[in-house]
Amino acid sequence: MESNLFCGLGQDINEPEFIAKHLNKSAYFFYGYHGGDILAEENFPSLVKEYLADESRIISALISSGPGYTALFEIACADARNIGMATRHNLNYYGIDFIQACIDQAKEKLLKEEGINKFVIKCLSATDLGSLTTPVLPHERVLAIFPFNALGNMEHISSILSAALNLNYDVFISVFNVTEEANKERRKYYKKCGLSNIEIRKNDTGVIFTSAEGLKSIAYSDAYLAGLIKKLNAKCDVINGSCIGSFYYIRK
Repeated sequence: MESNLFCGLGQDINEPEFIAKHLNKSAYFFYGYHGGDILAEENFPSLVKEYLADESRIISALISSGPGYTALFEIACADARNIGMATRHNLNYYGIDFIQACIDQAKEKLLKEEGINKFVIKCLSATDLGSLTTPVLPHERVLAIFPFNALGNMEHISSILSAALNLNYDVFISVFNVTEEANKERRKYYKKCGLSNIEIRKNDTGVIFTSAEGLKSIAYSDAYLAGLIKKLNAKCDVINGSCIGSFYYIRK
């Protein structure tokens, strides 16, 4: 197995300089302290499990029917959640996450993974993604994925998507939808994670969940994402799947 592990930005991600430059400090601290609860499968209600199963099925189908992908690039990779997907499809795996503990867990997981061709992981905020920072080698044909509502936990998503598309990556986005059924299931999910004072508000972007612990997670509406993608001059297929999730396949 050929491996290549990168971690860091030329500085420790826990240093004040990184935290100061990060555009969503509340997310940095929330996922640093509560990321384990949010990603613990025992906290997933049944419809969240169905949503994630649909996400995996659709990613697999896109890889199988795609233009000869050689790599899967997981943005907000946590502990390399989709490494198994790369292995099954014989793809190189790349991942970034802005929480150091997640990268450490991903390293341990990747070292135990059998059958993976190459893997590169890097501690990097999606807001800093670009030609000088990407861990992906230039010759790769890439499907970049934003799994499990990761995009809804980021700020400045127009810049993030623009950066991915400018790197000539095809992009898959998985987000919660804005239905009442999804809102009900998300509230149940966050309560199981131990979060308190959960509040829901709606605006022209979609549905925003917050908690006393610092959660801020947006479910973007189809109309908002469609308008954003149109401004990026990209093609987009909206893929039907989960009753509480929406999926988008975007190309230049």
